[in-house]
Amino acid sequence: YLAALNRWPLIFVTAVLGGLLGIAFSLAVPATFQAVAELSVGVDYGRVEFLDEDAERQILLRVQDLLLSDIVLARAVENLPPNLAALNEIADPADYRQRLRLTHIEARWNLAVTDPIPEQAAALANAWAESALETLGETQAHAWKVAELQAVFFDVSCRPIESGLW
Repeated sequence: YLAALNRWPLIFVTAVLGGLLGIAFSLAVPATFQAVAELSVGVDYGRVEFLDEDAERQILLRVQDLLLSDIVLARAVENLPPNLAALNEIADPADYRQRLRLTHIEARWNLAVTDPIPEQAAALANAWAESALETLGETQAHAWKVAELQAVFFDVSCRPIESGLW
C-alpha cells in the first residue's frame, strides 16, 4: 500500500493517458448499433406426432436455413425503403447478409442487424423479420397442403369389382 501511495503521480498520469487513449479510440472507430427482432418459432406438439430430439433439431435447422435464405433476404431488400437501401448500399441478399446475425434460444430466434445509425439498424431488422414471417407463413401453408394431399393419397384404394363387360 505504501509503495502504491508513494507512486501516486505515476498512477495518476497512467490513468489520464489511458482515458485519453480511450477517448481517441472512440473517436477513431465509429460506433456500431445493433437492432434485434425476435421471432418465436416452435413445434405445436398437439398437432404433430411425437418428435425425438434429432427430428426436432432437423426441423429447427430447416427454419434456420429459411431465415437466412436468399428468398427471405431478397424479400427484405424489396421491403426496405428505397432511400435506406441506397444509403446502406444494399442491392442484393449478399450485401444484407454481411450485417446479420441469427441466434436461436429455445423457441426464440433473434434476428440481429448492425449499422452505424440506430434507426437504420432497426429498419433493417424489421424488414428481415417481416419478410421472414411472410415466408414462414407461406411455408406453413404449403406444409398443410402437403399433409392434406398425403391424407387423400392414403385414402385412395383399389378393390376388384364386377363389370358387366364380359
